[in-house]
Amino acid sequence: MSEKVYMLNVLWFAPDGGAEKYAEYAAAAAPFVQELGGVLVDSYRLTWP
Repeated sequence: MSEKVYMLNVLWFAPDGGAEKYAEYAAAAAPFVQELGGVLVDSYRLTWP
């Protein structure tokens, strides 16, 4: 695939460790994404009042 693909994920996590579980998944998935040429451009963690 020669075209760029941009992806935006907006995620809401359960207060009982959802963000931590997602971080585990992201760390495990990263090598596979990178192997296929994926690059993390930016990441933000926002809090809602």
